[in-house]
Amino acid sequence: MEINEIMQRDVAALDPASASLLDALDLMHERGVRHIPLIKQSGEVAGIISDRDVRCYMSDIFTQLEDRTAGAVKKALPLGQIMQSKPISVDPSADVLEVVDVLLENKIGAVLVTDSRGRVQGIVSYEDLLKLLRDEYLAVE
Repeated sequence: MEINEIMQRDVAALDPASASLLDALDLMHERGVRHIPLIKQSGEVAGIISDRDVRCYMSDIFTQLEDRTAGAVKKALPLGQIMQSKPISVDPSADVLEVVDVLLENKIGAVLVTDSRGRVQGIVSYEDLLKLLRDEYLAVE
């Protein structure tokens, strides 16, 4: 099975030049997702930010600051300072098992699906793969 058969096509994305950490948190909450691709105005992928990135960043901030109000100021930092700038991507025709291996080998929760020009076509998370496993298992019963 190819990954394009299960990928999420309606990708919630932000522009790293204008979006802040608060924008990413709001979008994650609004869309119920854990990974947000960061796409430049040109359509080029700049990076990805995950809920894990946010937790690590906020943990570092709060352990370094005595005054918690300063942490609120830090939340407005541009995403370019927090994002993973070299996100891993796969081709839409990649096999599902290949994508599972990519996630496991890199210890990541999602992978971007990009075309030959590097444009985002979709995203696949471990949740999508677990749903596929569940559905396949139920189909066998």
